[in-house]
Amino acid sequence: MRRTITAAAAAILALGVAGCGAAATPKPHQSPTPSARASSSPAASEKVLGLITESGPVTGTPTIDITGLDGSTLATKGLASDSLAALAGGPKGAYFTSGYQLMLLDTHGTVSTLGSVAVAPASNSSAFQLGSGIDALAISPQGNQWAFLSTTTAPNSLLVAQVWLGGTNLTPHLLLNTTETSSSLPAEFPQGFGYSLLGWGRDGVVVAEIPSGVGGAGPFLDYNVDVFFVNPSTGAETPIANVSNCPLSAFTSAGGYGCALLASSGGGDQSIEVGLPGGQVKFFALPSNTIAGNVAFDPTSAKVAYGQVNLNCAGCSGSMAVELAAIQMEVGTIKSGSAHPLGPLGLTPAAWLPDGRIAATQYSVAPDGQSITSAVVLVNSAGTVTSLVSSLDPEFIGLATG
Repeated sequence: MRRTITAAAAAILALGVAGCGAAATPKPHQSPTPSARASSSPAASEKVLGLITESGPVTGTPTIDITGLDGSTLATKGLASDSLAALAGGPKGAYFTSGYQLMLLDTHGTVSTLGSVAVAPASNSSAFQLGSGIDALAISPQGNQWAFLSTTTAPNSLLVAQVWLGGTNLTPHLLLNTTETSSSLPAEFPQGFGYSLLGWGRDGVVVAEIPSGVGGAGPFLDYNVDVFFVNPSTGAETPIANVSNCPLSAFTSAGGYGCALLASSGGGDQSIEVGLPGGQVKFFALPSNTIAGNVAFDPTSAKVAYGQVNLNCAGCSGSMAVELAAIQMEVGTIKSGSAHPLGPLGLTPAAWLPDGRIAATQYSVAPDGQSITSAVVLVNSAGTVTSLVSSLDPEFIGLATG
């Protein structure tokens, strides 16, 4: 799931274009941020303990909440008001950074320190400084290793992107490191690129390269291209997909992916593309002038859910709030390539749970015309919605598993 635009995200967008010169104006929903999240599915046999959300990152003190699938509050933790903590879900609870330390808020409300996410820089002014950009976090399925992304700038560089690997009784070390300067820009990314840390799969850390120098706004903010597994032991990279015209939105542990294929004539997306291990590719056609994203696989990789909205929807022109509230969730069967709507308007999937329900974000429009993220909800196969999170404008972070 994409991370909503916040003040912090706006800062990293500015960081991405710093020194890059003017960029071509992209379509609104192709606005990459290193914090954009591609969703992954829990295993069919995995137990989900709760949904992890964050509220108040812009208007007040950020708070992490773990909500049980019955709607009970399992744990809550406030963060410093100026916190740029990286957040992730994983075994036992919610993970977040505090300085260079990795913390775990478990489902009993206990906070513990697990280890370090990066080595603090020396006094060298060119070394990266934690918190000066947008950070991201990924936890291994066993919870004993973690990856940490820091995207910053340094003197004489456009962008510095570093992925650190840490773990239980393991000193953090660099897994990936790139420093872009005006004289070292690759042909594929003429304005430079950074990394997006998407999660953890069967074959390692899931990382994507994202181009610098683009911006915009919209309901679907993915722009993850050249996606690959990084082996945490060797650093070897195994491609999942090179989807430059189909920004990756979701992946499976085994290496499948889902993305919204851009229409060649512009004015929307052409289809939802689903790539499966072994090279098989399926497509879910989209109506004309429609944009789509926020793909989520079911735990067996037999179905996908995604959100779509027509750019000609009534009142959508000039109103992001109305556009978000007009999103329709669709569920598709991969084998047949057929899809059908599920649930009311304003729902977009976040994660598909092993019991068949779908965690989703629900949007509506306030009387003043502003967008409201009213709840993270669960939707069953009949389309019935159950609201679970009562905090205002919660952002879905991930799942607490056990």
